[in-house]
Amino acid sequence: MDNTSEITREKIMLETSSGLSIPCEVAYPKDPIAFVIVTHGFGSSKESSTAQMMLSDLPPAGFGAIAYDFPGHGADKALAAPLTCENCIDYLCTVERYIAERFIFPRIFYFSSSFGAYITLKSFSKDAHLGDRLFLRSAAVNMPDVVTGMADEAAISELDSQGYYDLDDAGPARVRITKQFFSEMQNGDLFKAASSIPFDDIEVMMVHGEKDMVIDPVAAQQFAAENDIPLIMMPGEDHTLSTDPASPSKVSEMAIEFFSE
Repeated sequence: MDNTSEITREKIMLETSSGLSIPCEVAYPKDPIAFVIVTHGFGSSKESSTAQMMLSDLPPAGFGAIAYDFPGHGADKALAAPLTCENCIDYLCTVERYIAERFIFPRIFYFSSSFGAYITLKSFSKDAHLGDRLFLRSAAVNMPDVVTGMADEAAISELDSQGYYDLDDAGPARVRITKQFFSEMQNGDLFKAASSIPFDDIEVMMVHGEKDMVIDPVAAQQFAAENDIPLIMMPGEDHTLSTDPASPSKVSEMAIEFFSE
């Protein structure tokens, strides 16, 4: 399917029930088959090459797409909203409701990268969702270990004294770690939460780099095995899945094929 001539692309601002603003970018053909919510990784944004690739690739294949910034991320730092898992989940649910209301309840899917995959799965463990198909790219299944493992004594001291610390090596951009977020990570084991995810009612696919130095490939394999999720390991690839210049397009094609089944 090629709807290139009928694609609408726009930037919008949504608002959560608590008044937090969410910068978004939307792209969709005239009659989308379904809508894909694109979530980015830690320290990244809707402006990332992956999010922008999916905003460009999905509509010609017949799908609508919406990418957005998590709190504390993006050029606007999501308008100064504090980074917490609670806020991240609220953002995802707000975007989902917006799509359902504006496009009159289309099927909703998710293309979630790294930390975005962690949030999407945590959200599914807590709440009912309208979507039923998840494509997880470099899923941060052991995100709590990554965040807590990077906190040295100085960081913990700053958390206690000022309620946050700035993490410079979290990803493409600095991320402010709030005390609430750190606490959520300490109690945010995704392997335990998986027992509450309705895997019988949703379709999930994972793709992961064989040489991922950020999210342990063994952890990804374990999570996939424990929850009966198909997993494609990409040889020679790291966390970005872009060591081979052809890999990003391959991931996009995998996702579109998965969404089209």
